[in-house]
Amino acid sequence: MIALLLLAQITVADSTYSTLELRRFVGAAAEANRRAPATLAGYRAVAESDMALLRPDPRGREHAQQLEQVESRVAWRRVGSLEQHVVGYRARATSMSLSALSLLRRPWIIPSLYGDRLSLLVDLPSVPGATRGWARLAGVHPLAADRDSAYRFTGGDTVQSIRIGGRTIPVVRIHVEPRAGRGRLLLFRGDLDVAADRMQIVRLHGAFVAVQAHSGLRAHVERLVLRTAVLVDVEEGELRQRYWLPTYERLEVQAASSLDGGFRPAARIVTRLRAQELDTVPGPPSAPALAEADTGAAAERRLSYAPRDSLDAFGGWGEEIGAASTAAAAADFDDVVRPGAAPGGPPRVAWGAAGLPDVLRYDKAEGLYTGMAATWGAAEGAPGVRAGAHAGWAWQDRTPRGGAAVRWQRGRWTWGAAARRELDNTNDFVPTLEGPATVGALLGSVDDYDYVARAAATLSAARWLDADGRRVLRLEVGPGRDAAVRNRVTQGIVRLDSAFRPNRPAAEGSYVREAVALEVNPDVSGDLLEPGVGLALAYERGDGGLRWQRVDARLAARHTAGPLTYLLRADAAALFGGSPPQKVIEVGGNEGLPGYGYKEFGGDRAVLLRLGAAYALPVLRAPLRLRPWLALPGPSPAVTVGLQGGWTAAVAPATRAALAAFGFRPQARAFDPTLALAPLTQPTEGVRATLGISLDLFGGGIGVGIARPVDHAAPWGLILGSALQW
Repeated sequence: MIALLLLAQITVADSTYSTLELRRFVGAAAEANRRAPATLAGYRAVAESDMALLRPDPRGREHAQQLEQVESRVAWRRVGSLEQHVVGYRARATSMSLSALSLLRRPWIIPSLYGDRLSLLVDLPSVPGATRGWARLAGVHPLAADRDSAYRFTGGDTVQSIRIGGRTIPVVRIHVEPRAGRGRLLLFRGDLDVAADRMQIVRLHGAFVAVQAHSGLRAHVERLVLRTAVLVDVEEGELRQRYWLPTYERLEVQAASSLDGGFRPAARIVTRLRAQELDTVPGPPSAPALAEADTGAAAERRLSYAPRDSLDAFGGWGEEIGAASTAAAAADFDDVVRPGAAPGGPPRVAWGAAGLPDVLRYDKAEGLYTGMAATWGAAEGAPGVRAGAHAGWAWQDRTPRGGAAVRWQRGRWTWGAAARRELDNTNDFVPTLEGPATVGALLGSVDDYDYVARAAATLSAARWLDADGRRVLRLEVGPGRDAAVRNRVTQGIVRLDSAFRPNRPAAEGSYVREAVALEVNPDVSGDLLEPGVGLALAYERGDGGLRWQRVDARLAARHTAGPLTYLLRADAAALFGGSPPQKVIEVGGNEGLPGYGYKEFGGDRAVLLRLGAAYALPVLRAPLRLRPWLALPGPSPAVTVGLQGGWTAAVAPATRAALAAFGFRPQARAFDPTLALAPLTQPTEGVRATLGISLDLFGGGIGVGIARPVDHAAPWGLILGSALQW
């Protein structure tokens, strides 16, 4: 009988807890966090929330398309009631969009991590696998009384020590995985950090997962095409050396697709709580201790707003708008969203592409391309190793293309090796969010790229120069071969104003390419909303049948101080030591010279500059709540001034010959007066610049104004859009 009891205990430990010691530790932590301390009746705090809608660029870097900042006064009582009163609001945007407050119809603060249930406190229809009503379920707390039926627990190791008030406190990390559900359950997957001295929760980091007993074929297909994840990160601080309460909260909704690993838009809310005022009593309070919070039953949770004139006048912001939300990154949750991406995670082979062009694209040089792709993440035997491969067929070009890469991350170093046979576009200074031509080319016959067929192998090394990944040094070396391509299709499904332009010529030959680049704050683009200063310096050279050397530099900055926002974006490049046409610098309307033609200017030297400033008027900043489920950012009128300018020159005779190879058009002004026709691409013959003034609304999402060239006499013209972006 004793043997059977021991066997039963071991079986339970194996199925729910990785060790019996972990079972005892989790039990002690659950008891300590079942209710708030008996002397804590509630608290009041100031909460500043930074909200962002983010979209990755083709390189996978996040960029903010809309920012909102909300200042609130929070009051919480241990019976479960929560009052969040909004006293300040402001917004910035690159295009007109709904406010995040459309989803935030109840308080979004998680007031404490005590109790049996965790409520998201927001109406989110995008909970993974959700059907109507999922978002209103309270999540089962990892330390709930019924945790054994909902979760499995592993870990239990000390991951760090924190010092508070002269005490050194070891922190134990417990990994939590949900079980298959019976009925509808909202469960948690991730890590729970517990201070080992008093068994108080220090941090909750992971994802909410909707679990149900069975999921059909439709659900599996939907998860392949598009899946969402609701993610949380809550950090607690110790107050009065006794009470642990939230000081930092991050709530995030991410979308992902197996067809495009780079497709990772996100809605992010980062909240910092400060100036906490505790309500304490010498003994147990008269109110029931967390009676409603423990059961997950409805409690009084109210979101209210100050009068519109008070919201418009608020100016006591603690941080710059966008600073908190853009300092975070989607990859912070890779350990729960993409287990195979985390160093030391379980091995996984999955059908999926790093980007949609690996499996589907359409352009003028190859027509339709379709392919397949897979990724592989290594296990504990080779932590940090990831590999991927894709291959497919260009139907009109009648040629196979594809590539393979392996990457090994160790500490601050990332090592890589890759080989590919692909088309590369040769455009310079491509706008931050501009991606492959597929959608525009297929649906509207718009393909503003030129291509070269490239076969290359590359060895690479990257070194992060600081712990937070703000500075990185990259090195690359490897052989390559370029070949010219021509148009294989003339238009897409719909032909708008014209057919595809002819693909520009490229020099053919082999070479060995070496490159080095330094990037500082690479996410800061200047023309989008993320604040800060970004810098990039790059040197590239080719030796062999094709020879060249090229230096590129970029400086980007954006800052908001009170009602004033300014931006700077400066790009410069120099080509020397050879001028193959595919390396010649080409700029025009698409590259930051509004009002000029496609690649109208070029050469072997180029500078592009964009300056802008916007002054937000102190009126109409409050959000517009049109319906309980529909809110818009406040009109927030602002006066904006923008200046865009560019200069190019052709110093080397080989560069002038390359420009001439691009073709000619009738034009009175040419850089060579002996020519009857002017090249399609020519030097600027001085500085080309445009000045714009606009009245912007909705944080810059809508604008109307006037603009004119300043490099020669010309009348003012109407512009639609912000002068910061035109």
